[in-house]
Amino acid sequence: MTIINRPKSIVKQVSEILRQRIAEGTYTHGKRLPSESELAQEFGVSRATVRAALGALENERLITRRQGDGTYLNERVMEISAQLHCTWDFQCMIADSGRKPSVQVLQITKRPPNANEAKILEISPYNPVIALVRIFFADAQPVIYSTNVIPAAFFVEENIDATLPIHVLFEKYCQQKISYSISDISATVADESLISYLKIKPGDAILRFNDVFYNPQNQPLLFGESYYDDKVLRLRVARAWG
Repeated sequence: MTIINRPKSIVKQVSEILRQRIAEGTYTHGKRLPSESELAQEFGVSRATVRAALGALENERLITRRQGDGTYLNERVMEISAQLHCTWDFQCMIADSGRKPSVQVLQITKRPPNANEAKILEISPYNPVIALVRIFFADAQPVIYSTNVIPAAFFVEENIDATLPIHVLFEKYCQQKISYSISDISATVADESLISYLKIKPGDAILRFNDVFYNPQNQPLLFGESYYDDKVLRLRVARAWG
């Protein structure tokens, strides 16, 4: 039986485990997911809880539920999801666009987290974090200004190469594997510092990414805030309608 912890809502915990399994390929295309009864028995929860967790994944268009037939992966979404490890790795995304990626590390600091960072990373305000501030370039043109905040307790050594792709950095210096991430993307107007770093005009609209990366145990590894000039490098995502 899979063990459920109680600090988070049980529905959220079940949906996170199922989302992780989908990301790792536990459930394969063309085959039904376990039934509500089977999942309820595995997790030790009610069918209503499983139904609510599956409803959350259905709202994200990760799964489709066929009346009288069962629950299946949404194959078109999963074709795209299989590439998300690359899409959300900025250096990989730049390379896939046919441009040469490079990174400039502006700052590596060890400091206390602010209240929002501590809440998102599920740590005490007294537990220090490592903050990485970097600029990503495509063919020497700045396209992304990024701040990543990581609990200092994850690092097994202090001298890190912050130019590495984020999944490599975690594996090398934290002995952690990124399992999945959740991103909030919104439009904003560049402030003075971004105008300088990204070489854009005052008042230009840019994209803001707020990302949280998780390990296979659903533990938050990183909180990131990045600003992306999509006029230089276009971002393509799939959207569900209806």
